[in-house]
Amino acid sequence: MEENEITGVKLPPFLLISKKDIVLFFRQLSVLLRSGVSIVQAISVLHRQTRKKGLRLMLESLMFDVEQGLDLSEAMRRTGKFSLYDVSMVKSSEESGELDTIMETVAEAMEKNMEFRGQIITSMIYPAMVTIMTFSVMIFLSVFVVPKFATVLGGQGKTLPAVTQLMLTITGWMQQHWIVLVGTIVGCGIAFPILRKVEAVGAHLDRLVLYIPVFGSIVRSGIVVNFSRNLGILIQSGVPLSDALLTVRDTLKNAVAHEVLSSTWNGIMEGESMADTLRKHERIFPLMVTEMVATGEETGEMVMVLQLTAQIYQKMLEQFVKRMNAMIEPILIVIMGGMVGFVVIALILGIFSMYL
Repeated sequence: MEENEITGVKLPPFLLISKKDIVLFFRQLSVLLRSGVSIVQAISVLHRQTRKKGLRLMLESLMFDVEQGLDLSEAMRRTGKFSLYDVSMVKSSEESGELDTIMETVAEAMEKNMEFRGQIITSMIYPAMVTIMTFSVMIFLSVFVVPKFATVLGGQGKTLPAVTQLMLTITGWMQQHWIVLVGTIVGCGIAFPILRKVEAVGAHLDRLVLYIPVFGSIVRSGIVVNFSRNLGILIQSGVPLSDALLTVRDTLKNAVAHEVLSSTWNGIMEGESMADTLRKHERIFPLMVTEMVATGEETGEMVMVLQLTAQIYQKMLEQFVKRMNAMIEPILIVIMGGMVGFVVIALILGIFSMYL
């Protein structure tokens, strides 16, 4: 535990608060504010109702800062538990006097993102299970089945078929160096997230994934959906375009998209239209997106156009995910069948060689 220098509330260094709790916070606060309850009273009510220690600590921090005269958006920023997008939305609502409405809008946007992320995770469960089963079967065969046959086959003194010898060599190496094998897998799992945070490496990886067939389309469509939906909501809430772009830029996880929106912001500051700057980056924003943005700029219906773009690309994203699953599933099944078949054929040929 460490002392929060600003609020005086003791917060754990790694205080975890789920997205569902944040969504519920926004929804309940919106209802209370619409009922005429002040912000401090509303937060106090939520604090008394919750039984989750982490959430209670965060609400204590918010309540303390607001009581000291800070705006809710600033109090949220200081907790470190709200995204820049959430803080920007609340800040714009404080300026417009529509805090209760914006709270509901933020909650709905977060729920849509959570629902869609859940759909993608669900769609990836089957390929993940097949992959796990493949490696599990291979480990089982290598540890429990092949060694028993290896003792019999190796003790006959006969020349074994090449396939059988190859299988025995592979499984023998796995048994002798399993620590190295496991250590390599664990090490890669630990090293990848760390290297991902290194700016040069992360930018290279983010650029590389855009060129992977199907998967690159999924990443690009996800960027377009987040960009269109979040930018539309921010503009609708009264946030200036220049500020909204910077906020959306910082919500995107892809370094290439981050660079593109920085370039777009610079172009707008120099008097260019957003569509003209986005046209220079077709790898991230396809031609259809830039034409939609251009239409929004010409007609003054940017919010509607961005919302429509988000809907279109979310449907495309769902199709890309289904297509990827349709490609991965048979490939994984063939790989698993091939690996098991290789072991079975090698064993059969080895047994036959004993009687020839």
